[in-house]
Amino acid sequence: MGWFVWKKGTDDRPWPKRLAHFPVLLRSPACPLSLEQNVVYWKLRDLERQGRTRQTVLGLADRLLGVSRPTVTNALHRLRDLGLLDYFQDGSRVVFATRLPDAARPWFATGEPKPKPRTKPVSPPAAVAATEPASPLVAQLVAAGLDRKRADELYGWHLDVDLMVTHDWLTRTANAAVREHRANGTAPPDRWGPLFYWKVRRAVERRRPRVEAAACQRRDELVAADALLGNARRAGYRCVSQFRACCDGRLPFAVPGVDRQYSPELRAVQALVRPMEVAEYVGRLACPGCGEPDLADHWFEAAQGTNRYLLFPPQPDA
Repeated sequence: MGWFVWKKGTDDRPWPKRLAHFPVLLRSPACPLSLEQNVVYWKLRDLERQGRTRQTVLGLADRLLGVSRPTVTNALHRLRDLGLLDYFQDGSRVVFATRLPDAARPWFATGEPKPKPRTKPVSPPAAVAATEPASPLVAQLVAAGLDRKRADELYGWHLDVDLMVTHDWLTRTANAAVREHRANGTAPPDRWGPLFYWKVRRAVERRRPRVEAAACQRRDELVAADALLGNARRAGYRCVSQFRACCDGRLPFAVPGVDRQYSPELRAVQALVRPMEVAEYVGRLACPGCGEPDLADHWFEAAQGTNRYLLFPPQPDA
C-alpha cells in the first residue's frame, strides 16, 4: 500500500475509495493516440471534473503523472490537433477544456452493451413522480432531516460545475457534518442534513463572486474577440466560433494527416487579429454531426482566452 497515494479525509471509508485514482479508457485499434497521450487525456478529463482546469506542465508531468515534460507538451499539442482538447497559456499555467466528439468515441474501447429489458417499465403516475426525489443525493438529504426545498437547492448547486467546488470536497464536508452533528448530541444522530446544507451554502456564497467575475471576464473576452475578428471579416475571411463551423454546434475535428503551416499569410492574419494566438493548418476539417468530411482544406485557428475561432480564407471567384 505504500506504493500508492491516499486521499485526505477518507479515514472512515473502505480502502478502494481511499486510494487516489482516475479512470482511463483503453484504446481501440482505431485510436490515433499513443499510450502516454491517452493517459494524459483521461487525467485532464478527471481534473476538469474536479474543476482543476489550471495546471502547469511541470505539475502534470512530475507530480500527477510521473512522466517527462516533453511527453506532456507533445500530448497537449496532439490532443488539440485531434479536437480532444482546447487550451491556452496563462503565464506558466495551461488553462484547458477537454472534448469528446462523437467521431472520437470509437477510438476508445468499451464493454459490451447491457441487454435491454424486454418489458417496458411502467411509468409512475404524475402525482407520484412529482413527489419522488430527483436524485439519490436529494433522497439522502431528505432522509437526513433536510426539507425538500433546500435539498433541491443544494442539488442545483451540486450540478453547477462552476459554482460547486469538487466532488471530493463535497464528500469531506458531508463526513465532517456527520461527525460534528453527532458530537453536538442535541438531535437524533442521523439528522445531519441541515448542518451539511449550511456548510455548503457558506462555501457557495464565498465562491459565487469569483464565479460571477469569471463569467464577466468571459463576456469581455467574447466582445474583444468579436472586435478583433471584425478586421479579418473585412479582409474577406469567414470567421466562426469553434462550435458553429457546420450544422449542430459540435466541435469539428481535423482528419489525421493535417499539417501545420508557417506561411506569409499566417503573419498577415496575425496582424489582423493581434493579440490573438493564431495557427495555420492544411489538410481536411470534418464535421462529426452531419458527416461532412471536407469543411475546409486550409484554415486558421485563433484563440482568445478560453474561446477558439476558425478563420477560412476568401474563396477565389470561379
